[in-house]
Amino acid sequence: MTGDRSTLTTADGESTTLASLRAFGRSRLGIDPRALAAFRIGLGLVVLCDLLFLRVPGLGTFYTDEGVLPRSALAEASPTLATWSLHALSGSVWLQALLVSIAGGAAACLLVGYRHRLAAVVSALLLASLFARNPSLVNG
Repeated sequence: MTGDRSTLTTADGESTTLASLRAFGRSRLGIDPRALAAFRIGLGLVVLCDLLFLRVPGLGTFYTDEGVLPRSALAEASPTLATWSLHALSGSVWLQALLVSIAGGAAACLLVGYRHRLAAVVSALLLASLFARNPSLVNG
């Protein structure tokens, strides 16, 4: 170790003051991995329950062209939402069911922790797309 005025430098070049500041920051501002895992599990459970109990029963009624808001009405009322929603690509039941099942699979992966970062991104994108397909259902 070499010393200068107020800090000591270790062999790898990091000052002890900087190291102590990093250790202090990690102890005060660090996130416990167990808390992150609990949040991930809770988020996956909420998304999965939302899809299974709220979205799937009204899939044909609220998200297809035969339902209450066809794609043409969505494009007329809100062209931006119609452009960016993956669920607005087709008005058929099978595509809506496919996209909701992919979102459910991503939520299940989030729940168990399998590729949780990718699952979180896919789940967020598909949920935003689902909300954009019929914006009246988001806030009631």
